[in-house]
Amino acid sequence: MKANLSLLAFAVAAVLLTTAACSKDPEVAKREYVRSGDTYVANKQYREAIVEYRNAVQQDPRFGEARSKLAEAYFQIGDIENAFREYVRAADLLPSDVRAQLKAGDMLLAAKRYEDAKARADKAIAIAPEHVEAQILRANALAGLNNIDEAVKEVEDAIKRAPDRSASYSSLGALQMIRGNQDEAEVAFKQAAAMNPKAPQGSAEYWGNTKTQSLSVLSRLQESVKSLGLTFGDVVKMTVFLGGDPATGGRMDFAGFMEAYSQYFGTKEQPNRPARSTVQVANLVQPGMLVEIEVILAKPGP
Repeated sequence: MKANLSLLAFAVAAVLLTTAACSKDPEVAKREYVRSGDTYVANKQYREAIVEYRNAVQQDPRFGEARSKLAEAYFQIGDIENAFREYVRAADLLPSDVRAQLKAGDMLLAAKRYEDAKARADKAIAIAPEHVEAQILRANALAGLNNIDEAVKEVEDAIKRAPDRSASYSSLGALQMIRGNQDEAEVAFKQAAAMNPKAPQGSAEYWGNTKTQSLSVLSRLQESVKSLGLTFGDVVKMTVFLGGDPATGGRMDFAGFMEAYSQYFGTKEQPNRPARSTVQVANLVQPGMLVEIEVILAKPGP
């Protein structure tokens, strides 16, 4: 009898605990999950943080802050597909948050959804008309839509608003590379370096990020291919070697590379998309360089 009473007491206690857990205020619960996730992120335990942020979203599917943090945690472990989805959802739920619009816009840009990326940039500009990063996002989206002249104007306007921002000069240099204006591109890149004198020569910060370097490498490669009487349409195999980019925590910035790649391959003017493999390497020829590309070309006979 005593044993049965003990079992009964245990069962009642279990029911009470379950009832308490179920009756917990969802608003309180979701905040607790986010705080727990933040603690894991601070310790770079991103997978554990993902579990907590997902719990928060289960409590409130329209919790934009949790979705934004979930997206970042996915990005940190290299899960780009889920990061993309959550960044876009977060931006939809946080329509007045400039940073959320820019994050979603960057992901849409990498996915070659240029109209959608431009729309996010326009939203950010509507919220903060002087926001230079939003202008740069808009310029990149315009470039993806092959409106290079308007893209250049957008970047030049951004430079007028914030003339001490070195990244804007790098963006201008990248656009001039697409235009084929090597001299103007070199001037812009030198200006970017001059605006960032603390960047040690030979560092990734000195040479530019993965996207900037990819545009430079592809532009020079295109000139080399042309000198052979061929075009990028004759590329049948491409091997891409990417160094770890400091901007992405030492991981290769595949999205940054793809932003550059999509300017040259799979376009209306040049629809060829060769077989491609991409690998991360520890080091390239010179310190700070993040991109090396090898191609195999084949020209059909007469």
